[in-house]
Amino acid sequence: MPSSLVKMDPPLEKIILWCLKKAPEERPQSTAELGENLLAYFKSRT
Repeated sequence: MPSSLVKMDPPLEKIILWCLKKAPEERPQSTAELGENLLAYFKSRT
């Protein structure tokens, strides 16, 4: 887990781990899909 090495928010860690899934079909299928999730994460922090 990245959070064992660097302090980070659990929702951000979840997005990072999603991108690193071994099976391609389990990863974001487009940059738009990833961007939507990142945007929602950053909006939730404000």
